[in-house]
Amino acid sequence: MICPALLADDINKTDSVDARLRAIEQQLDRIEQLLRGSVPIAAQPDNGPGRIQVTILGQVNTPGVYIVDPDTPIGSLIGLAHGYTHIADRKHISVSPRQGPTVKVNASADPRAYKLRSGDIVTVPENPF
Repeated sequence: MICPALLADDINKTDSVDARLRAIEQQLDRIEQLLRGSVPIAAQPDNGPGRIQVTILGQVNTPGVYIVDPDTPIGSLIGLAHGYTHIADRKHISVSPRQGPTVKVNASADPRAYKLRSGDIVTVPENPF
C-alpha cells in the first residue's frame, strides 16, 4: 500500500529540501509507530461490541488508532484526533478502506460526507500552499 502522505505532491514545493525531508521523515516516523503498535489506541470508556477501529495519520494533532461507533462521520474522527494541524489540507483527505479503492474526501465541504468503516485508514495531507 502506498501511503498518500508520502507522495511528492503532498510536500510543499516552496519549502527547502531540508524542510521537505523533515516532513517526509515525520510521516515515516508516524507510520513506523503505527506498524510497531506504539501508536496508542485512544482511551475511550466503551470500546466494546459494535464499535470499530479506525486509524488517522498525517496532519492531525493526535494521529493514532481510535475506537468509534460504526458510521462515525470523518469530521468526528478529526475531532477525536484533536483537530487539524495548521498545515493540514482539509480538501484532499484520503480514506483507504480495508477493501476497495481509496476515496478522496473534502472535509471542508461536508465533514459528514464519509461514514467510517472498520479498518479504514484516514490520511490528512499537508497543504501544498
